[in-house]
Amino acid sequence: MATVSILIPARRADYLGRALMSAQRQTFGDVEILVGDDTPDAALQPIVERLDDARISYFHHGPGEALRNEEALWARASGRYVKWLGDSDMLMPESVERLVDAFSRAPDSALAFHGRVFVDANDSVVDTPRSLMKVNELGLVGRDLLVREMVGELRNFIGETSNVMIDRERASADDVFSYRGFKLDGLGDVGMYLNLAERAPLIAVGGYWSMSRRDASEPARRQRTYESAAIYEWELFVRGEAASGRLTGAALADAAARLQRIYSARKGDFPELARLLDNLGEFATAAAPELFDTERFRSDYAAARAAVAARASQTALGASPNAHAAAAIAPRHADRPTSVTAKPVRLVCATRVAQERFMSDTALGRSLLAHRYEQPPELLLYANNSTGLPTLYNAAIEQSASHPAILVFLHDDVSIVDFFWAERVREALQHFDLVGLAGNRRRLPRQPAWAFGTPDFKWDDAAFLSGSVGHGNGFPSQVSRFGPAGVECKLLDGLMLIADSERLMRAGVRFDEQFAFHFYDVDFCRQAESKGLRMGTWPISVVHESGGAFGSAAWRAGYDRYLRKYGE
Repeated sequence: MATVSILIPARRADYLGRALMSAQRQTFGDVEILVGDDTPDAALQPIVERLDDARISYFHHGPGEALRNEEALWARASGRYVKWLGDSDMLMPESVERLVDAFSRAPDSALAFHGRVFVDANDSVVDTPRSLMKVNELGLVGRDLLVREMVGELRNFIGETSNVMIDRERASADDVFSYRGFKLDGLGDVGMYLNLAERAPLIAVGGYWSMSRRDASEPARRQRTYESAAIYEWELFVRGEAASGRLTGAALADAAARLQRIYSARKGDFPELARLLDNLGEFATAAAPELFDTERFRSDYAAARAAVAARASQTALGASPNAHAAAAIAPRHADRPTSVTAKPVRLVCATRVAQERFMSDTALGRSLLAHRYEQPPELLLYANNSTGLPTLYNAAIEQSASHPAILVFLHDDVSIVDFFWAERVREALQHFDLVGLAGNRRRLPRQPAWAFGTPDFKWDDAAFLSGSVGHGNGFPSQVSRFGPAGVECKLLDGLMLIADSERLMRAGVRFDEQFAFHFYDVDFCRQAESKGLRMGTWPISVVHESGGAFGSAAWRAGYDRYLRKYGE
């Protein structure tokens, strides 16, 4: 077992070799080097194997989000200490030795850090931040200072995780990857510093012992994926520290003012910031202990995370070599050229499984692999999800403002078995504004679902029902034919909902986020009706693996909220 585990969560091939060599050349030799490959096709493995170093272990964790890669490496580490290293960063030869020595001199601390310089693509130094300590000096940074200087000023003066080392005996995975129960997408380093400073002061090591890369060639799309999270997560910290009584008075007011300036400047780039900006007034109206738990902030924060997840999903699909493989082998006909300008069909799906397992472990994923398309559909996937569907669906609608599409909201336990489903989707929108597979031509007071006419789950009269849905695993063991499809309805089953994003945007129709997993579909239909949208069913063959959760505690809570909303 090595004393130090150097962990490299990696996706980029262009600088990984330099990062690895800097880890190999440490003057402190008792290290293991763990590389987690987040690429979809294990593209980094040859780089690692060429080094032929027994201290280096390679793991293919991808494709997936960066946080999952880091968590997997943390779980595999065996050393007493963990030294993070970004895949484009480098360590000076004495980095590990200096940090291990710091722990020997301040053994109660859980984290030590040193300074870094910034370098360009050619390893030339382009910036040297002010150092907290002189070379060979140590200092202790307490949590009050972190709150005042880091959270209060929205400024990470410690820097990236490539600058730090953690004592694994004094830190847990929760300390490293979350803040007060929230997973972090953009400022995980800041959350980690705040958490570990609860144990004991952090150790500041004088001198510049690492290099952080500033590379103008980094693809702009990837840079932007989590950029808004690195903005709005500051508000999470400000509210959390205010609620704990550590950030108060003028310092709290200054932090809120800084958030307002940043949100105002960047909301044009990231629309999800607008909701958070509109709610900053809570800093003046809510009591400090309540700031972290207000319903409005929790809802706005979840919506912002959903917007980031949407960007991450599309970024990952764009990077996958199989993302549009169907287009290359789809039959094409000279007398029917493919229209490259047609609005894309975008599937919007939330799943509890990891992204890399979606295609193999879910009914929807397996069925999508079986189809071949002239114009492949897009997949907007919210993997590892526990957020309510309306929040995610609204994020997909907002994202479509700049990338219009035919949106298909559907569950992951649905197999699409219709060979011509994409054509059916487009046909349906020539007749209706909002389309489902099954629905009801009328709506009754206190109606608990599209199919049931009374609160005791009695089926409505068959004369009012419409559509068909198969049931089973893959091949249907039963087909429920509710009534003729292609008719106008008042209510639709949320199993699959289809709409043109531009029509939703013009009408201003959104999902109500108070209905997390139940009644979002019934409510959405009522909102669509109130805005003049025409709804109906259309014949599209699918097989549904589950039958719903009518009558559960969560369902009944949703029903109560639904009745209160509509005064029934």
